Amino acid sequence: MRQRESWKHSSPVTKQDTKDSNKEQAGSGHVRRPPRPKTETNRESLLYSSWSIAIFAIFCLVVYYLGYWGWSHEPTIVKATSPRNEFSAERALSTVQVLADDVGFRVVGTNGLETAQEYILGQLELLSKEAKRRGFLLEVEVQKVSGNYDVTLPALGEVTISTSYSNIKNILARLSGPMCERLLDNRSCSMTDNNFMAENANCTQPLSLLVNSHLDSAVGSPGASDAAAPCAVIVELIDNLIHMHPSYLRRPIVFLLNGAEETLLDGAHGFLMKHRWSRNVGALVNLESSGSGGLELLFRCGPRNAWLAKAYAKSVRHPHASAVAQDIFERELVPAETDFRVFWELGGIPGIDLANYVNGQTYHTSRDAVDRVTLGFLQHMGSNTLEIIKELVGPHDALGKAKSSESYLIDKRAIYYDILGLTSLFYLYDIAKIFHYSLAVIALLYILFILPRRGCAFGLVLKAFACLVLLLVLSTCTAISVGAFLHFILKKPLMWYSEKLLAVPLFCASAAFVFLTGFELFLSRSYAQSWNTFSIHRHSKASRWYWLIPKVNTFASFSAEITLGSFILFQTLVLIVTTYFQLGFSYLPFWNLIFAVVVGLMGLDETSSWLLRCCLLVIPCAIFSFPSSLIGLSAFMPIMGRSGPWLLTDIIIGAMSSTFFILVSLPVAVFLSKYRNARRILGVLLLMTFLSGILRVAWMSHPYRGDSAPKRIVIQHLVTCKNSSDIFIGSVDIRDLKSEESLIASLSFPSGTAEDVSLASHFRWGLLNSGPWENLQPISWFFSGYRIGHSVSSHDLPCPRLEIIRKVVHERDGTKMIEMLASFPSSHWGSLRMNASVVSWSLSDKVPKSFSDGTRFLRHIGSLNETTFRIVLNTTMDESFAVDMTSTYFGPSYETLEIIRRLPDWTDAVTFQTSGASFLID
Repeated sequence: MRQRESWKHSSPVTKQDTKDSNKEQAGSGHVRRPPRPKTETNRESLLYSSWSIAIFAIFCLVVYYLGYWGWSHEPTIVKATSPRNEFSAERALSTVQVLADDVGFRVVGTNGLETAQEYILGQLELLSKEAKRRGFLLEVEVQKVSGNYDVTLPALGEVTISTSYSNIKNILARLSGPMCERLLDNRSCSMTDNNFMAENANCTQPLSLLVNSHLDSAVGSPGASDAAAPCAVIVELIDNLIHMHPSYLRRPIVFLLNGAEETLLDGAHGFLMKHRWSRNVGALVNLESSGSGGLELLFRCGPRNAWLAKAYAKSVRHPHASAVAQDIFERELVPAETDFRVFWELGGIPGIDLANYVNGQTYHTSRDAVDRVTLGFLQHMGSNTLEIIKELVGPHDALGKAKSSESYLIDKRAIYYDILGLTSLFYLYDIAKIFHYSLAVIALLYILFILPRRGCAFGLVLKAFACLVLLLVLSTCTAISVGAFLHFILKKPLMWYSEKLLAVPLFCASAAFVFLTGFELFLSRSYAQSWNTFSIHRHSKASRWYWLIPKVNTFASFSAEITLGSFILFQTLVLIVTTYFQLGFSYLPFWNLIFAVVVGLMGLDETSSWLLRCCLLVIPCAIFSFPSSLIGLSAFMPIMGRSGPWLLTDIIIGAMSSTFFILVSLPVAVFLSKYRNARRILGVLLLMTFLSGILRVAWMSHPYRGDSAPKRIVIQHLVTCKNSSDIFIGSVDIRDLKSEESLIASLSFPSGTAEDVSLASHFRWGLLNSGPWENLQPISWFFSGYRIGHSVSSHDLPCPRLEIIRKVVHERDGTKMIEMLASFPSSHWGSLRMNASVVSWSLSDKVPKSFSDGTRFLRHIGSLNETTFRIVLNTTMDESFAVDMTSTYFGPSYETLEIIRRLPDWTDAVTFQTSGASFLID
């Protein structure tokens, strides 16, 4: 009180008094607070601040909505009556309706797939006649191929699956024009140094472009989006191309509608290894789907081969691309794969991988029907693919230039991304490094030399930076704690699954509240020290060009400049780290830092100028970071519904969503550093938002929605040849079946009750103690569930058989050769697990690494009625070994059908009938 009275009655302070006062304060460490301004001035300042906050809030809403619009807006739909050389989503939709509605399930080995292939063949034959009439040549072929290969998918677990496929059917069409044969690339027929391509290339033919998708569907799904829609796009694309001038095509295009992708990429492998047209493929355009609706995303390009990213950026009118997605796939963070992997890893063929990804909750379910396929998705994928094809094999001949004038781009990495879906940027990573590191140096010079001359010492900026990093960690930990609370305390995980926006109050609001609270504590607790440093530097003359650098005049402006400096330092370090590790998303901190440095160099501290500066700071976060965050969350949130019972989904999504939210909102925190009351009001609103989210979760009984986000259930009727018959019901997400009371109550089994169940993991059968989901390797670890604890009647699927055709003992090297014939009568696929000490075998040149228990797993896939395969083993002579075999038929038995009828409408069940048998081989 005495100090305040002294301010009231003190005489006017002269300039000399100020200097003396500063000296005394510097010597004693005592901070003397400035006098309070007049009431009228306070009111004017408050009114001006209120208007600034309102304008900033409106600007943020507009610019973040602009970012959302750029992420989600669809192209104009081209009508079915449009010229035939334009891609029309309406025409393509008619093909989707035939494949998904009229035909339906198209699982490998079923009549449905055969019917769909006959329909596509008929369409291609009609197009072939039209192409000939217009001066093109459209060659249509059916490839029936058998083979073997080993596949290791780290995203599905570090296991190697040996696959044998028999008479898989691929549909192919090769389109060429009169100009194509004139471009023979005799110097080299391979785009890479891959041994397969170098040995098998046909140098008498020009390089061709491969456009690939798959006609088969996942088990239990009509596959409208995955992948009837991409196949329909291909049919429409062929029609578009043959209605152009024949001289337009410079190189042939091979269209592949392979018949076995869902069975671990067998169809693509068969084409690559055994079809003559694969020998001259120079590039791939792969069309896929992992969602329903939305836009098609360029999520993988190359790898390396920057000329492909250049072709995309140059040609596509409605781009939707992000190097962030490529970073995710290259690090095996997604438990899924596409044919792209086979063509690149085994064939050395670079390519472009395109797929939609939003609303993936219906992916691989019976809800993936025609009504989930939007015209916007078809138009976006079709129009973009047509433009890419024109660029690669049209008059520009980007595919040919990649071997001549632009051959230097083959081994180059590229950074690529779109801007609001209106245009896209592409530049080499080597160039990006120069710009990134140069910008980082400029930013550091600003922090080290400019800010201190404004009274903001580097030590204070470093302290604020440390606080910023600490708050980021604490806010993320808060969201993780909320996820743990939902999972372990409330026993309600995954509650945001059908209402994705629920993640905002649960994770984002809680994290932002902790961040804002910690930010407020930092500003208030460091007040004395900061004000002392500020008052000293405010009147100092540090250099002869001191007058060129504007000074802060109030503590609010001083705090704001310190916060801005910490933001610049944070973005600088993120840019350096991401650039050093060659991460594609390094463009995000690059743009953030460009705007931040410009804002910092403006160096103005008036309220209106601060508003302008912070508005500029928001722009890159809204235009670049916000859409990238939406891509990540839209892709990962649906995956959590099929990621198995062991993944703590709420913790993962909590960490992701909160981190993205804080990083995207950092400019808002910088702006609020000048407005204490606004920070407090926002903190209260965030807390109320979080509590409303918790109340919403408490009110919900389950997170599923039948039409758009069903609960996935797997039902298997397993009969072993020792006369045991059991039904297993499993869930593929974190929510245990017993946690769904309405689900368990609805299951009235023919014998016994729902309580007569035991954990499926306790069940073992066969000589190798195989589990109940043995036939579903390598994804069996995704399933948890229960075994019906009472006997059920057997189904009619015959047991698998194993016949020893020949056995030869080699005394010289101590091995024996065994030739076996495995049969899986009336089944769609079969599996074989053995514990033999295999020296070599007929499936591959090199025997793959065994599982941790010493066994090896083989799987057989065949077209309709192809249920046998041969295998030759060379094993150690003195050992016998055991074999557990399964035959699997997709579809319900009588008893599982009764269970399905009683399931709630918010579930989606996939059913199998499986027979198991064991054999001992001497």
